[in-house]
Amino acid sequence: MSTTALCSAIPATPAQRELDHLREALQQAEAANRAMSVLVAKLGHELKTPLNAIVGLAQLIHPPGGREPQPEVVDRWLDQIARLGWHMADVVDTLMELGRCGAGHLRAGCETLDVLEPMTEALRIVESDAARRDITIGFVGDVQAQVKADRRALRQVFVNLLSNAIKYNKEGGRVSLSVRGGERVRITVRDTGPGLTSAQRARLFQAFDRLGAERTGVEGHGLGLLLCRELLLAMDGSIDVDSVDGAGCTFTVTLPGRAA
Repeated sequence: MSTTALCSAIPATPAQRELDHLREALQQAEAANRAMSVLVAKLGHELKTPLNAIVGLAQLIHPPGGREPQPEVVDRWLDQIARLGWHMADVVDTLMELGRCGAGHLRAGCETLDVLEPMTEALRIVESDAARRDITIGFVGDVQAQVKADRRALRQVFVNLLSNAIKYNKEGGRVSLSVRGGERVRITVRDTGPGLTSAQRARLFQAFDRLGAERTGVEGHGLGLLLCRELLLAMDGSIDVDSVDGAGCTFTVTLPGRAA
């Protein structure tokens, strides 16, 4: 019998087993620490965009060496700063809860509300990004559709979907919103961007997997779609995607309607 076979035939002592358990625990702790470091870095990107917008708007209020803006313009910028700040706070709260309870266990409130209310709030948050890229946003459908949902959570979903539709669109492109009412309300967000390959569609809703970023060069963090899925799951909703490579994406959100 070889030395290797002889050693493997000798049963491990309690001390050796304990040492193996400690080594395994250490490896798991190190892996968790690395994952936490990645998460913290990615959260920084998640907050970077609204924070930059807040700082930029604040600088516009008091331009260095320039003419002071009109009061009505300042009021509009202050309103935008407040919207961005509250949205950022909601994102932080959602991420903290997701970190505590894990995927599939987020909690959300439930009230009957008009779909257009959180959608309009989301449009106000992303409108400056759309204007910078000359992207038009259009709406068709049931303007009186109502859903059972959490207002803040639904606004986060719309902000994430609209932000992606703007970031990964072509210059001068279009984003189309549509709503169809009923027992299950369907909201679609369609863009005129490069679309997704079948391989990319298979990776959707995974943390830190950036949607189409390898072809666009757009900065991103890959958390938005994951948050959309988790928030919609907490509201008894769902999200699906239909995309053809080179022909844009259509994300469809389904939520319980007023009569559900």
